[in-house]
Amino acid sequence: MNIQNQLNECYTAQASHFHHTRWFHKRPELEHIAPLLQPYNNSSATLVDLWCGSGRISEWIQSKWYDITYIWVDPAPWMIDLANTQYADTQFINNDMLSFLQESKQQSIDVILCLASFHHLQDHHTRLITLQNIYRTLNYGWTAILVNRSYSDRFVQKYKKQCLQAIATSVLTLWNKKRNDVHIPRKDTHHQENQEVYYRYYHMFTLSEIKKLVKLTDFGLQEVCYIAQDGSKTHNRKKSRNSFVILKK
Repeated sequence: MNIQNQLNECYTAQASHFHHTRWFHKRPELEHIAPLLQPYNNSSATLVDLWCGSGRISEWIQSKWYDITYIWVDPAPWMIDLANTQYADTQFINNDMLSFLQESKQQSIDVILCLASFHHLQDHHTRLITLQNIYRTLNYGWTAILVNRSYSDRFVQKYKKQCLQAIATSVLTLWNKKRNDVHIPRKDTHHQENQEVYYRYYHMFTLSEIKKLVKLTDFGLQEVCYIAQDGSKTHNRKKSRNSFVILKK
């Protein structure tokens, strides 16, 4: 089973559990995203959230920017079903990230959010093609925002076994597999009759890697940093929570 299918199987099987648990988890990155969107408050802009889950930030978006058209995209059908029951007036699309972008018209989107989604793309080529398509679909002068999980001390401590396995796999494959390609297990404890363990793939970006990737595109790199556990911006990877990237076309 490929990485995309593994992710879809995990999120589809646990859609209800993710929906209820993530509802209480507030993203500190949203406080940094808000000022970026504020200039678009009185315009008829289009915002796309790629891999939106069950649409948990929909109410936050709608509470601040009433005039923006929202489009939410996720590859897991049950996530979309849950989102539709919660937000009937919002446009949800069941599709994977790259396919949606490739099917979208050139310069048809104003803001693109990738909140904890871009790090699931499985290889350098797919990441580059995806970024190129994000650029193609954005209108000039507008913004793409990427938030990805970081290789923090906290992450390494929590998933020490998986991090060591990733390093070993990298060595055994003569570095064809990257040491920062980590498969995180998640046991289905929500359904007592199903105790299957699902694995989610993460590519743990460093800031230097993100910069190199962006240089291969026509994007302007407006900002790249980490978000610390307390929500502040930092360049200290060890104390970080996620990486935070602002791209301008």
